[in-house]
Amino acid sequence: MKILFLDIDGVLNSRKFFESQRAIRKSSSYEWKETDDIDPESVRHLNHLLKETGAKIVISSSWRVGKTVDELRDLAAIVGINSSLVIGKTTCAHVQGGRGAEIREWVKEHKDIDKFLILDDDDFDMEEMIDFMIKTDSTVGLTKEQAILACNILK
Repeated sequence: MKILFLDIDGVLNSRKFFESQRAIRKSSSYEWKETDDIDPESVRHLNHLLKETGAKIVISSSWRVGKTVDELRDLAAIVGINSSLVIGKTTCAHVQGGRGAEIREWVKEHKDIDKFLILDDDDFDMEEMIDFMIKTDSTVGLTKEQAILACNILK
């Protein structure tokens, strides 16, 4: 099984995206929904990556906190990601070592993983997991080039 550990902020959204939405969000009739923070272009890149590799998603984002896997699947479906590909989330136990340690623990607990990759815009707490990471730029989010690179790694 191929696993993609997915951060959301800085990967599926970006400063560029938020800037493009500024006028809409300032409208007096605008009512914010959490899913409004997801950039459809980044989702297209992610969907291409998932289709090409057959990877499953484990949410490692702070968006996982306080949500069940079913709730994360619902969010995925709303923004156009195949919800059946969301198979889990990393622990919210704040393991010493941060997000990288949480991912390492998830990998250790699941013996059926052939390959895995992390998409995240922040590597400060990845420790030894950094070699398995593609770092996105929070200014632009997941790019087509990074999705292609991820495909090549996971294939």
